[in-house]
This record gives sequence, structure tokens and C-alpha cells, in this order.
Amino acid sequence: MGYLAVAHDLGTQLAGTAIWHEDRCNWTGVRPVGDDRIGVRELVAALDGDLYGGSSGIALFLAELYAVTGDEVFRHTAMGAIGHALGRASAESAAGAGLYDGRLGIAMAAARMGSVLGEVQLLEQAAAVAKSPPASTEGGFDLISGRAGSAVALLVLSKVLEDQSLLEYAVQLADELLATAVKDASCYTWSRIDSMSKRPLTGLAHGAAGIGYALGEMFDVTGKHRFARAADFAFGYEREHFDPETQNWPDFRHERGPRRRLGPRAFANQWCHGAPGIALSRLRAYRLRNDETCRTEAVAGIATTADWVSTNLTRQSSNYSLCHGLAGNAEALLGAEEALGHEWAKERALALRAADEGIERFGAPNRPWPCGTRQGVTPGLMVGLAGIGHFYLRLHDPAVPSILLLRPESFAPTSAAAVATT
Repeated sequence: MGYLAVAHDLGTQLAGTAIWHEDRCNWTGVRPVGDDRIGVRELVAALDGDLYGGSSGIALFLAELYAVTGDEVFRHTAMGAIGHALGRASAESAAGAGLYDGRLGIAMAAARMGSVLGEVQLLEQAAAVAKSPPASTEGGFDLISGRAGSAVALLVLSKVLEDQSLLEYAVQLADELLATAVKDASCYTWSRIDSMSKRPLTGLAHGAAGIGYALGEMFDVTGKHRFARAADFAFGYEREHFDPETQNWPDFRHERGPRRRLGPRAFANQWCHGAPGIALSRLRAYRLRNDETCRTEAVAGIATTADWVSTNLTRQSSNYSLCHGLAGNAEALLGAEEALGHEWAKERALALRAADEGIERFGAPNRPWPCGTRQGVTPGLMVGLAGIGHFYLRLHDPAVPSILLLRPESFAPTSAAAVATT
């Protein structure tokens, strides 16, 4: 079975399980509930509209799949799903402007779909959502739900919609990041008030890597050197805490106050927390700014990621999600060859081995793909079937933009895009 066939099968499964009401559709799936500080449990419920685990992420995958296959079932289901997500964009659960869990992620998915599918109405709706007044709940810093992710989403939206005002909004958010940073001689930090740790976090999803990546994208688009300097200082925080023995960065989520001496320091190995996501941020910085220190850090992170992938393939012990599974880590390995050259072909071979073993183990009918949840199969993009399908679709066609590290230049506008802002 080829990579496109896997993506097609997963798309067919998603289309077949959609629940329709009039011209909109949604799914049920696993959703985390609770507070990180006291533990998170999972609940099976109707999905929200967000990009991370909701209907807009599924819609985005199906639209990309339609663009490659021409299968009208995928287009029809994608339109139904983005209709549901846009309807939720003004709801309380989507009031935040986050990239992965808020309305700007929904707008970004709708804009990309409008461009791919030639649907001017989606472009217009994306512009309207992106320009909606800020909600009072906005104010975090990270890539998942805070200003960093919002700024990146706006860069993509400004590219697709060819709208200068969205770029100006992104600059405003980036300047707010600079204004709220805690600065010292070697690094900038930002703290989540809801974190289990009193330390600022490392990592791409909620930590310094994600903020540094976003500021680097701002520099690339605007040429404003204050953003490049701030990106380097954000990475400086993680640089201070890098552990040479493990070739990884500590995961501070479960620390309260100063480091405890009774137990070992924790390290993660996923896109969201740990070496793979941090490596992706450094690969991007190296490509954009030719930063040799970032290249060295990327090499360390990729080596750690490769060890993790190899070990988990041997043990057959990991899920295939993008957020914290083999698919996401394999994409990091593929990014090494893309950014650093063909001498990294063995990392690419390991990523393809992960993909091929997934097909061998789970490609047959009635053998469910393991998702990044503790219970059962879920349809969403970052922890579920849509993300696994997106991974295999990108293996078939690398021109499909990654959703693990958004590069605004890869979201090429169409001639119809400008209609949304006229």
C-alpha cells in the first residue's frame, strides 16, 4: 500500500463517520477536560471547531486530500466540516485568538481551503473571522493558544488573503510579546500562569522554542531586526538549560519552584515538548538566518529524536499522532534532510521506516491506527486520524504545507484570494 492510498483510506473513514446536519458536519472524538495542575481526563464528545482536535483540522486535511486526488467526497465533507468550524468561531470555546485552539486557526484553515478549492466565500469568511474584535480572554504567550501562535496564523492569513492589515495585527502581537518578556543579559522568558511549573517552559507548543520560532517568522516577513534579536534571546533560555548528557532540554511541566533534588530531571521527546519540536524550531532558524548555533542545537535534537524513533519502532510502543507520536517525530527527521542536506539521508530513511511499519501494522482493514489519546481512536488533526492521514499525504506530496511548523511562504495565494479583502 502506498502513502497516498493510506491517506485516501483515512479520508474515506473520516468522511464515512461524519455526522451531518443540513450542510454542516462534525464528529465525536476524545477531548481532554480538566486542569493541567490537577490532572486531565478524557471525554468522548462532539468536537469543537479548533485546528488541533476539532472540525477545522479535519476539514483542512480533507481539502488537501481532495486537491491531490480529485475525490468529490473529500471536498464535500471538507466543506461541511469547515462550515461547522466557522459557525463555532464566534462561540465561547473559540473566543481566543489561538492558532491551534482558537479562531485564528479556524480562519487559517478556511483561508487555505478557499485557496486550494477556489472557494471565494471561504476566503471572505476567513477574513471576517481574522478581523473580529479581540476577546477579553486573550493574553497567553505560547504557540498553541497565545500571541506567538496568533502572530504566525496572521502571517499566513496575510499571505493567503493578500491583506496588509493582518500583517500589521501580527506585528502588534509580536511587539506585545517583546513588551511582556522578562529580560536578562542572556535570555527572554515568558511564563504561563496556568502552568504546573513555576519555571518558564521549554519546547515548541508551550515554551520558548515556539515563541522564538514565531518571532523568527516575524523577522523573515518584516525584516525588523528587533524580532530576530528577540528570537535569539528566547532560544537563549533553552540554551541555558540544555543537558549535554541526554542531548535534550528539560521538561519543566511538573516542577514546582526550584528543581527537586530527590528525583531525576524529566525530558520529553515529542513535537509538543522536547527534542523534536525544539529541533524543528532551530532548523527553521538556521534556514532563515544561517545561525550556526541553531544548527548545532538542531543536530543534537535530531539525533535524540532519531534514537527515540528507533527505540519505539523496536518496542512497537508508540502512537502515530502528529503531536506526540511517531508521525510528528518522523516529520522532524524529514526536516533535517530538507534543511541540512543529503548527508542526513539516514534520518529520512528512518522516518520512512516508521511510515512503512505503520502501514504494515495498521494499514489492513479493521486494524485501528493508534492515536495520541489514552482511549480509542479519535478523528482530529494533531492527535488523531486526520493528522496521520496528513503525514502520509505529505510523504506522497511534500508541497502540502506542514502544520507542525507553519511557513508562510508555503501557503501560496491564488488570484481569487484578493477578492476576500476588496
